[in-house]
Order: sequence, then structure tokens, then C-alpha cells
Amino acid sequence: DKDKWIDTERLRWASHFGIPITQEMPPNFPPLTLHVMRTLCALEHLDAQSGTPRQERLVRALDHLFARYWVDRVPTHQPEVLKAELTKIFGTEQTEQILEEPVGPIKKKLIENTDLAFSEGAF
Repeated sequence: DKDKWIDTERLRWASHFGIPITQEMPPNFPPLTLHVMRTLCALEHLDAQSGTPRQERLVRALDHLFARYWVDRVPTHQPEVLKAELTKIFGTEQTEQILEEPVGPIKKKLIENTDLAFSEGAF
């Protein structure tokens, strides 16, 4: 029954806070999101390396990907779809730069972020 409860609660909270969301769960929920999480960490990592760490691009990506997945039901977790969606936001050159970021530091950052979330009680 947990899946029914989660579905009911997600719709209640979205309504309460005025967040657009599809009434139906996206197909094959929950998706594997490792590729998306690594991509967002790469974006954050690149911005930090640029000397002007900011969250502007990260927020734009999160807003866009949330709407595409939870409103339009687009499978943004699929690598080719994710690339197409990032290209809509950032253009081809920036998207290639984000997706070509070396895996090692990104993997490390994602592990650090996950450990921090656990230590702060997110799970």
C-alpha cells in the first residue's frame, strides 16, 4: 500500500504548494536516476571550477527536468533524453562540456552529497 500512499501524498503536497504535477505517476516509476544525479553534480562541479560558483545553471536544470518528468512525463532519466533536454537549456556546446566531465571527481562529489544527506537526516 506504500505506493498508493506515496501517490496520494505527492498530489496533496503539490496541490498545497501550487506545484504543477501530472495526476498519473510517470511510467516505470521509480526510474534509475544515477545518470541524472551524476550529470547535475558535473554541472555543479563545472560551475565551481569556473571561479564563480553559483547555482543558477543547476536551478535552471532542476526546474526544467522536474517539469519534463513530473508534468510532461518525459523519461529524462534516459541518457539520450537527458542530453536532448540539457541541450534545450544550455545549447550543444555547454551540454557536451557537462556530459564529458570526468567521472572520477563527479562520482566522488555524488558520494559526498549522499553522505551529507544521510548525516542531515534526509533519509
